[in-house]
Amino acid sequence: MPVFMNTMQIHILLIEDNPGDAHLIGHMLSEAQGFVFQLTWVENLTAGIQRLQHDCIDVVLLDLGLPESSGLDTLRRLFDHAPKVPTLVVLSGLMDENIAFQAVQSGAQDYLIKGQVDSALLVRSIRYALERSQAEEALRLAHAELEQRVEERTLELANAVKALHAEIAERKRTEEALQEREVLIRHLVQSNIIGIFLWDIKGGINEANDALLQITGYSREDLTTGNLRWEAMTPPEYQSVDAWAVEELRSGGSCTPYEKEFIRKDGTRVPVLIGGGLIQGSMQNGIAFVLDLSARKQAYAERQAREVAEAASQAKSEFLANISHELRSPLNTILGFSRLVARKPGLSREVQEDMNIILRSGEHLHTLINQVLNLSKIEAGQISLNETGFDLDRLLNELEDMFSVKSRDKGLQLFIKRVHDVPPYVRADLVKLRQVLINLISNAIKFTEKGGVTLELKQQQLSSDECRLLFEVSDTGYGIAPEEMDSIFDAFTQTGAGRQAQDGTGLGLTISRSFVRLMGGDIRINSQVGRGTTVNFDIPVQIVDVSALVAATDAAPHQVVALAPGQPIYRILVADDQRTARQLLVRLLAPLGFSVREASNGQEALEVWQTWRPHLIWMDMRMPVLDGREAARRIKNAPEGGDTIIIALTASGFEEERAEMLDAGCDDFLSKPFAEADFFHLMQKHLGLQFAYQEDAILAVAPSSHRLEPASLVKLPARLLAILEQALVQLDAVAVDRAIAEIRMHDFSLADTLQTLTDEFQYDRILHVLQHARS
Repeated sequence: MPVFMNTMQIHILLIEDNPGDAHLIGHMLSEAQGFVFQLTWVENLTAGIQRLQHDCIDVVLLDLGLPESSGLDTLRRLFDHAPKVPTLVVLSGLMDENIAFQAVQSGAQDYLIKGQVDSALLVRSIRYALERSQAEEALRLAHAELEQRVEERTLELANAVKALHAEIAERKRTEEALQEREVLIRHLVQSNIIGIFLWDIKGGINEANDALLQITGYSREDLTTGNLRWEAMTPPEYQSVDAWAVEELRSGGSCTPYEKEFIRKDGTRVPVLIGGGLIQGSMQNGIAFVLDLSARKQAYAERQAREVAEAASQAKSEFLANISHELRSPLNTILGFSRLVARKPGLSREVQEDMNIILRSGEHLHTLINQVLNLSKIEAGQISLNETGFDLDRLLNELEDMFSVKSRDKGLQLFIKRVHDVPPYVRADLVKLRQVLINLISNAIKFTEKGGVTLELKQQQLSSDECRLLFEVSDTGYGIAPEEMDSIFDAFTQTGAGRQAQDGTGLGLTISRSFVRLMGGDIRINSQVGRGTTVNFDIPVQIVDVSALVAATDAAPHQVVALAPGQPIYRILVADDQRTARQLLVRLLAPLGFSVREASNGQEALEVWQTWRPHLIWMDMRMPVLDGREAARRIKNAPEGGDTIIIALTASGFEEERAEMLDAGCDDFLSKPFAEADFFHLMQKHLGLQFAYQEDAILAVAPSSHRLEPASLVKLPARLLAILEQALVQLDAVAVDRAIAEIRMHDFSLADTLQTLTDEFQYDRILHVLQHARS
């Protein structure tokens, strides 16, 4: 129903600043017959906007000439603040067609000019504006409904198209799957993996793919001429199996795949897996599928051989572990007691020489055992790198000290050559590098009767913090024959000179090459019979500063003679099933002031711990009743077990067992045979105790008025210490006095002490303390 009908009241908002015009407009509206309205009059645009925001207005009569704005700006402001303006009729005093056009374009339904409007025109304009507004709203609704219908129909069409595309895609996938299946079947038939042939019950083959021909070694011509027959290819021992398969085919149409052999055209046999079925509607013809099992049989045989080899390797590892324990344990006792006897005062020179022979023989046996174990670990791939920072010059000095006596005894000269630009401190596997150099120098001295042995060290710079060390050991010995060079690195292989010398195991070079390659280098040998041999190798190392050096391997470099004053009495438990091994440890510990008890197995060790609570336990790992691992585990799992230090004693020689010992609860481990220095160093490390050494007594001999301590020299610059040492070695009194004068600038009291000692010609005492300080 139209809003302007008599039954409806029209709410009109008049925005007019002239009261007279407002009164006139109200009068015009009242004169209209059958026009029901409610008129609200406001004098400015702001008030009109507020009315529009709060009242329900049907028609707005707007004067364009208001105090706040005028002209089209009034329309813009109205629509900016009240965008949902209802039916709008503009009242203006301007007769301007351009403004009227722009007003209608901006959203007004009509444009009336004041002074030309009467009651009928005003009402007609309002009605026209309402009808137009209503028509526009109806058109908008119709348009919206049409758009919704179009959208719904579009969606329906889109869904239909989507369904059609899905159907097309599904059909395409089905077709592709069929094509892939067809290709797969064709590929299967034509492949070189599965042999396929059509057979008849009389033993003939009517058709076959290339794979079957390849498996059996026949040609396509053999097939077409009828020379290819499955019955003839079947060995006699498989004919009964074939007969059983034929019966199964006749009764069920197919047979269970089974293994057999075919005789190839060249007479060799090929193992196959065969299966198949009858062709539909026939009892005389069928199809067979053949899989060549040669690769699988070979892999199975190799796997069995590998399992046998692994079992043998495991057995060898167990044997080596057992034999290592059986050899190292008594060797540890022999070396330990020999050292104790050799240190006894008052021994005759003959007895001392005898003890030295025993010690050298024991150390040689220890070296041989280590070589065999190292070879075993190399073969098993159990050798790994353990890189540390170390003093390269110190290593060379150790080697020189180690071999100087042996070379001098043979009348040989030993030269250690260093290039000045070799870095003093590097990071590498010190233990393996030392072992390689010992092996090479030992071989050189062993096979040289006159002349000398030279170790030369050079370097090749790679970057600011990396270089390659080049070691070369040369001798003037027997040399190696050309025919022996190819086998020189083989295990347990010796040259003619080595066999003639009847010394060594033939493992030194084998182990050396393995160690060098593990460290990232390689080893080379050049030799001439009668003129000598040169062995050189290179390894990459990192250049480090002095702060990255590894701690000295001889943590207690001198003989321990007692506990330092003021130490508590430590309770030490020695657990070992061998009485002599326990006796050795008791003899080492008891004279120093330790309280020592013994246990012959892990169960006794556990019982002694429960009642005595030792500070430290030396625990052998292999013991009867309860082994060392389980005893350590039970102690550490007890509430107070963490207060006791447990150090594992092992004679296995396999350092990788360390993880197992630590997992069992041991705090550290020591391999037999051990050096006393390592033994006491571990006690010092874990208990924090302090020892008195034999050198301390030697240093204390000097009168207190001029006692020289290593700690005093350590404070001096390294350069100054080197100058003083060189002067002392060369017995250059002038240079010594000059060095002491420079020392006086750093430490006046130390210089006086040095001057007193030099006046007494005690150069050896100063040199001894100086070298101790530098180490």
